[in-house]
Amino acid sequence: MSRGLAAWSVMLAVALTALGCSEGWRGGIHAQMAWSSERGLRVVGVPDGPARAAGLREDDRIVAIEGVPVAGRPIAEVVSELRGEVGTRVHLTVVRGAAPDGGAATAEPETAQVEIERAPYAGD
Repeated sequence: MSRGLAAWSVMLAVALTALGCSEGWRGGIHAQMAWSSERGLRVVGVPDGPARAAGLREDDRIVAIEGVPVAGRPIAEVVSELRGEVGTRVHLTVVRGAAPDGGAATAEPETAQVEIERAPYAGD
């Protein structure tokens, strides 16, 4: 595995569930992500749900939540900002077209703003 891919090796799907089970944190954006403390979040899966409906795409790199950069922040802090009460919205700044492993991009990266309404998880 390349060094760049190793940085993304910690999957957030489990962390989103494990860290977000307290009262009042029953919703989320419904996307699967990989975490790098240096580069932030990379979207690795977007099943049907609010993230897909809002336009979040696989390989988007989330660089800020509510205008605050995610790089260098603790994972628990970043996860708690993605989770929240059902019906509330979260604003993400994403970079598209950047190579996920840190290599050369195939196109000029672009920045996009995505607003996602948090939805309940199955069983909640």
